[in-house]
Amino acid sequence: MKRFIQYELGIRNLNSSQLATLSQIELLLTDEPVIAATAAINLKAGQTNTAMLKKMEKRLEKANFDCIKLKRKLDILQSNYAQNQRLWHLISILKAKSQSGTQLMAYLDVLEIKCLEKSEACSLDQQTTVTLNISLLEFEQEALRKIIES
Repeated sequence: MKRFIQYELGIRNLNSSQLATLSQIELLLTDEPVIAATAAINLKAGQTNTAMLKKMEKRLEKANFDCIKLKRKLDILQSNYAQNQRLWHLISILKAKSQSGTQLMAYLDVLEIKCLEKSEACSLDQQTTVTLNISLLEFEQEALRKIIES
């Protein structure tokens, strides 16, 4: 008995197997359920998973909303680009039929410059950038759906 008291007082060190045995004895003497701690850990893990899933669902909704916005923007860019191409073609035809040095030719030159400025606003580069962003958002949505469903 004296030897056990020395271990409790910290005078002598226990090896790992003796320490494990002592820990089991102390757990049995406390009469506290070990299962309750495991259940609490499982409950906390479940709450963490639920919170994570809610955040992912919110991110999925945001990605879906952003994707819809970008698709609308792309439609507008494509529509403006097509309209601008028709205007450019019409200006080119009128310039070919007009004589140089007239007021009509000067006006067509001004329209041509405005048409070029509009072309920069809805260029193919911008359309490509928006298309890439749409693809990235769709990929993100697919990945989030897989995570949420599993």
